[in-house]
Amino acid sequence: MIAAYVLAGELAASPDRPQAAFRRYERRLRPFILTKQRAAERFTGAFVPRTRLGICFRNQVIKTFRVPAIARIAIGRDIRDQLELPRYHL
Repeated sequence: MIAAYVLAGELAASPDRPQAAFRRYERRLRPFILTKQRAAERFTGAFVPRTRLGICFRNQVIKTFRVPAIARIAIGRDIRDQLELPRYHL
């Protein structure tokens, strides 16, 4: 959703220059997306366990995320979206 919002905003801001809009979109979102991808790589093993015991443990841990304080601690800043979205004046 974030990427769609930014892409639509950049394209609307320069309707006659889509290449410039694509460059701004890329420049704005690349660091954000790279951070997300690195975080996903670190957590792959936790989200896709290989044993039944691992699956059971993962499911129990995920249930604890219903408590906001636990979720904030467990998820960490790399997973949370802290990107300040631009305001497009259209």
